[in-house]
Amino acid sequence: MTSGQITEQALRLIENLNSPFWFVRTKAVKEFESIGSSELLRELYIQVERKHDDSLRWIFLEGVALCLLNSNAVIIGEALLILILESEQRNVKIKNEAKRRIRTFFGNQEIFRYLKVLGLRHCIAHLPKNKRNIVTLFVAEYKVVEVIPLILEDFQSKDVELRILTIEVLRKLSDSRGNRYLKKILNDAESPELEVAIRALGKLGSPFDFRSLTTHLYHHDPKTRLAVVIAISKLLKVFALPFLYSAYKQNKSPVIKREIIHQVGKINHSLSAKFLLHFYNLENDFNLIQQFDWAFHENPKHITLPVIIRNFSKQSETTQFRLVRMIGEFNDSRGITLLKQILKNETREIVLIETFDVAVIFNSTILLEHILDAELSASSNIVHYALLSSLKHTCFDRIEHFRKWIKKENLPVSLAQLLIQFASVNFQDIKKDSSAFNDVQEFLKKYISHSHMDVLLSALDCSWKYMDKDLFNSLYQHFLLEKKSLLLKSYTLCFIKALTENPDLLTLRPKILNNEHLVKHFQPSKVSVDFWNIFLNCFRSDSSIGGDLFWEKHALAIGKSLVQWVLKAQTFEFVPEAIKLIRKSDCEIEEELLNFMISDIYVLGDDQLKYQILLFVAEFGRLDDFNFLWNESLKTKFFAHQHSHLINLFSTAVT
Repeated sequence: MTSGQITEQALRLIENLNSPFWFVRTKAVKEFESIGSSELLRELYIQVERKHDDSLRWIFLEGVALCLLNSNAVIIGEALLILILESEQRNVKIKNEAKRRIRTFFGNQEIFRYLKVLGLRHCIAHLPKNKRNIVTLFVAEYKVVEVIPLILEDFQSKDVELRILTIEVLRKLSDSRGNRYLKKILNDAESPELEVAIRALGKLGSPFDFRSLTTHLYHHDPKTRLAVVIAISKLLKVFALPFLYSAYKQNKSPVIKREIIHQVGKINHSLSAKFLLHFYNLENDFNLIQQFDWAFHENPKHITLPVIIRNFSKQSETTQFRLVRMIGEFNDSRGITLLKQILKNETREIVLIETFDVAVIFNSTILLEHILDAELSASSNIVHYALLSSLKHTCFDRIEHFRKWIKKENLPVSLAQLLIQFASVNFQDIKKDSSAFNDVQEFLKKYISHSHMDVLLSALDCSWKYMDKDLFNSLYQHFLLEKKSLLLKSYTLCFIKALTENPDLLTLRPKILNNEHLVKHFQPSKVSVDFWNIFLNCFRSDSSIGGDLFWEKHALAIGKSLVQWVLKAQTFEFVPEAIKLIRKSDCEIEEELLNFMISDIYVLGDDQLKYQILLFVAEFGRLDDFNFLWNESLKTKFFAHQHSHLINLFSTAVT
């Protein structure tokens, strides 16, 4: 077919593609399936581009996509070439459609791979040089490694970005056929793609390529030095340590040092653990020290731990402190031997105290024996932390050990506070042993008036849990004598918690509710129903309980609490007193309570209680209750005598 015939056929086909009739356009698209000439397909592309019509381009792409199903690799290659060129169009819709067609082609499992490869080779051979980056990306995306030799020609390009892209593609595909070009780039220290080439060679190279890399270990560009560190570590593994050792000493950049530490941590060898330990002992930068900690944990502990144990005594005091903590994080039983040696022979407090803390993790009787010996030390700090450690061990009877300590006289402030805190935290365990419980009560009596503020506050915070009559009375006596506002508040909160937990204590000192400090912090809504039972009982015998201040501050809250109490009460014994208190508190009476009294309490009460409820109904003044009030107040002589009074009260309430 001559060029004239090709052009004529292309123009006819384009005219049909551009037809206003749908069936003509469809038939024209179908003709693409039978195109057997790449020249015709190329001419069609040229003519379409001359039209500058996006609608025509869209229909043309449908036809080109059919060419990808052709069995002729040249036709496939030409169609791919057109789609790649169209994927650079300004029109986003056209661009995305072209890329979608390419992806569909490479993802189609029904098309033989050799056709895809041959088509792509034809495409690359005829693609303009300024478009090669597009096809290079497609090679990487669809992993068409068969055309890598053609991609390597990009290294001859003057386009730096294309060369860098080619290196990245080789690295992504893990294809080492371009290594000779990478080594050539490494010969030029000022090459713009040097860093990318080093990273690629680190993944694609062999251990024999390390000499090409070490020449750049002290390059002026920090990014290049960083790339060399990563590459050498990957290629040489444990044999990279001498180079990394030298690089760590020479470099001042914390970024590069951090990467060296990270790479050494991944080597997983006893020599790498020694490397880390050496610089761990010399480093002062907190961020790098943290990186060392992570690197130690990246190494398997069966490699790292023996190295730490063998070299522990050679380290500085600060490093030993960190290593002890690390042994605890490893939580490996082999560390017990080293911890035992430290507990037995160590004299430096910082290391010994950290060992006490870490020993709790192992919970070992072997270590506990030495910790108990340390409790006899002359140093108050050592005794404090040794006791703190032993009381956290669960491998022995720590409650019994605690009892021995609280029976001692003249305890230092820190130990007294520690023992009080233990009593508070372990209340449930101590409560199971009545002897231990009594011992704690006696112990607390000694400290509820202690001169040291912190000890006293701790004792008050703990006492409410162990409160009995004697302790309550002792606290009350000290409370009356106390003048400091902070301590008065602590005493008050202790009493409130104790009364909430054990309302029976109110019978010992009912007038404690008259105290202004307790009134200030009292929260009626938080006390139990039992509290109100006892409160009403006390109020029955002494109406002055609470005092004016108490009622003035908590009238509404007490009234609401009493409403709830009456609703939940199992007995009506205190209902009259409750009604009196509700009136005294001037609380707004809820309809729920009124209905409950009329329907449930009234029918079961005696005449006195019924009268109290009728008064309640009259004062509330609810119109629905008038018939009930009228009829009930006329039933007996006692009520009849008060009939007019009740009706007058009701009328006043209504108006």
